[in-house]
This record gives sequence, C-alpha cells and structure tokens, in this order.
Amino acid sequence: MRYERSHKFLRHHLDCLLFQIGARLPCWLDGSILVRESRNLEQRCWRKLGYAKQPVFEGDLPDFLMMDGSGNAVNISNPTDPAVLANRMAISKPSPLPEKSHTGANFKKLGQLLSLTPFELQWLVWACCVRHFGIAILPVVPLRDRGHGCEVLAQLCDVPVAVVQYIVTARRLYTWGFLADSGDDRDAPLVLSDWLIATSQFLECIEQPYVSDLDLLVAICQAQFSLMASR
Repeated sequence: MRYERSHKFLRHHLDCLLFQIGARLPCWLDGSILVRESRNLEQRCWRKLGYAKQPVFEGDLPDFLMMDGSGNAVNISNPTDPAVLANRMAISKPSPLPEKSHTGANFKKLGQLLSLTPFELQWLVWACCVRHFGIAILPVVPLRDRGHGCEVLAQLCDVPVAVVQYIVTARRLYTWGFLADSGDDRDAPLVLSDWLIATSQFLECIEQPYVSDLDLLVAICQAQFSLMASR
C-alpha cells in the first residue's frame, strides 16, 4: 500500500511534467526531431489524451504483426500535428494524487528542513519521477549548453532564468546526493533528461515512512554516505 501511494504520487507529477514538456515541444524542437518526439509522446500519453487505445502509426510494427489474431488488418492512425498535440497536452489533466503519501509528506518536510526553494522542490520531485519510471519516458530534448538547459528548466517550472542559473551553479542538490551528476562539472548535460534524474539512493530514501524529522535527516545522510562510497 505504501509503495502504491508513492507510485500514484509520482505518477501524478510525471503526468504534469510530460504535459509541460509536450506543450512546449514545438518551441524547442523542429523538423523530423519534433515529429518523432511528438509522435512518441502521443503514444506514451494516449490514456490521458482520451484515446480508446494506444495508436499504432505507420512503421511501428513489422509486417507479420499487421494482422490481429482474427486475421483483420491492424488499424493505422495518423500522428497528430505537433502543434495540435501541444495544445491538447497543455489542457490535459494528470492522474489524481493519493489522499495520503509518505513520499509527498517527506518532500514537504524536506523542503522545510533544508529551506528548499519552490523551484528546487519541484526539480527534485520531477527528478524522482524520472528515476522511478525510467529516463526513457521523457522526450529527447537536445540542449546547446548549460545556459540553454537553465532556460528550459525555467520554462518548465515557470520561474525566472536567473533563479535556475543560481541554483544550478550552487550545485547543492548534487552535493547532497539528491540529483545524479552527469560527470565533469564543466560540461553541461546534452539532453534535458540528464538534468532530471535523481540518484537511486535519494529516491529509495524519500519513499520510506519516518517517525520523526530526525529520522528523515538521518536517512538522507546515510543515503549520501552510500552514494559517496559507491563512486
């Protein structure tokens, strides 16, 4: 039950992240890359878009799977125009939050104990969603450099770019072992998903129930030590 609630909590926030990204894809991508990522996102979010079943697009299936068990041809759908899909994503509703969730309570308490900014908290929640569901669930959004990455994060979280730049430069979410480091500090991640991935140690820690604030902080410290030992 505990992990089911955590899954639902993270599912809700992943939906929000995917909708935010989907609504902005035409602003970030163009040409064949936009078509590919928009098409993939449409298949990934088909339930939230109100489709009766997952669409099958031309080229998705090999020839021997183009007939169903009854011998009927599989229905081939046309991908939605990326601009139209972006508008749909912008108004789509995420799955509901669970009434109670240790994960949600832990994020709230962690934000209070460490004086996290709203942006930092949102960044951590989304990063845990990506770690939980897998990095492949996100569209591939190439980034030119660190400055471009900050711009994209700022748009996703609706905060000034300067706020993101300050927090990214401070690197405290990396220092505490919350976010997975891409490697060389001098090199910015080349795709958006690299900016949105929590460490497995932090995700495991944030999903547990705790009796007190002290227990939560102790677990956070132990997770950091475990991460340092694994490097």
